[in-house]
Amino acid sequence: MRYSTALFLGIYTSLLLSGCGGSSNGGGTQQNLDTNLSVNKIIANQVQKYDLPAMGIIIVDKNSTISKESVGVKQYASEELVTDQELWGIGSITKSMSATLVTALVDQGVIDWNTTLAEVFPEFEEDMQEKYKNVSLIELLSHTSGLPADDDSTWEDFIALEDPLSDQRYALSYEALSYASDGVVGEYNYSNINYVVAAAIVEKLTNTSYETLMQSYLFDPLEMDHTQIGVANLKNNAWGHKMAQDEWQAIDPLTISADNVAIVASAGSRTYATLDNMAKYLQFHLKTKMGENTTLFSAENADVLYTPVVALSPNMGYALGWFTETPNTIQHSGSNGRWLALTVVDAQSGYAYFVVTNGYKDGVEQAIFETMDLLIAKTN
Repeated sequence: MRYSTALFLGIYTSLLLSGCGGSSNGGGTQQNLDTNLSVNKIIANQVQKYDLPAMGIIIVDKNSTISKESVGVKQYASEELVTDQELWGIGSITKSMSATLVTALVDQGVIDWNTTLAEVFPEFEEDMQEKYKNVSLIELLSHTSGLPADDDSTWEDFIALEDPLSDQRYALSYEALSYASDGVVGEYNYSNINYVVAAAIVEKLTNTSYETLMQSYLFDPLEMDHTQIGVANLKNNAWGHKMAQDEWQAIDPLTISADNVAIVASAGSRTYATLDNMAKYLQFHLKTKMGENTTLFSAENADVLYTPVVALSPNMGYALGWFTETPNTIQHSGSNGRWLALTVVDAQSGYAYFVVTNGYKDGVEQAIFETMDLLIAKTN
């Protein structure tokens, strides 16, 4: 395996440290923005200001949807408007979903938080790097396993593979855990490999694919009936976009370049959801974070999910699939280079937020973070 820079499946720590959430000013932009406008007008202004194809947002409290807006077009320069039924690409926000799945499986007794890689993969022991043998789900899901960062070359052998995804993840796990790197267990190093290995663990223990587990343990219980892992049935959906020769290029969702390789699903590739389904997901975490919900797992295991494992700054850490900001706020962003999304769950204010656009270009992060600041200001 060849490792260098991280594959772009998320907006990483440097951007998240710029701030968003209940206690933040999002880099100081908020005071310069007009929060007296309606949410629809705010979103329309942001789409125009940043020349985006489209933007969708949803704001919820624990029981209801406060605001839901979709503004823009499915394909840039087309006239077909987005609707509230679009499936929006959420990128690495999927990491929080994967960690939620693992928490449910721990609660079911399928695995223990402290089960080690050597215990799950005894057949790897001869070739597994010594430092990985005692690594557990806690380290994998918090990016403190010592595994190296990934880049496009990490996944190039899997682009055209037709083997079952569980087999691919198993093979990748063997390769990654055998690879000699200078990563240090206990130190934060954002790597999508962590989440592929975590998926391989639960697949081996349940003899069930990650995709099926997500459907059974998360999407079905939360009635997320318009959420999918994969690019099927997206032809008439809003398309992702990237820049080519200074112009937006809409990417056909059925082409190989539309998303990252399927093996990386658990880290943030190929998960799409409607705004209403994201509302259900956010409401689950909002209520659970507020101590009012044990739908999928106990309060004790919820505490493990949300407790920071590693500090990234005085006010921010990384828990399991979530960045933490203050004791009450969790957040994550995600992109595959064609979509960009950000979510914030604030248990202190009692609101959760989701912002997404179907395009990625230099500076688009500012549009998403600025919009999040505006939405937070509207509810505070």
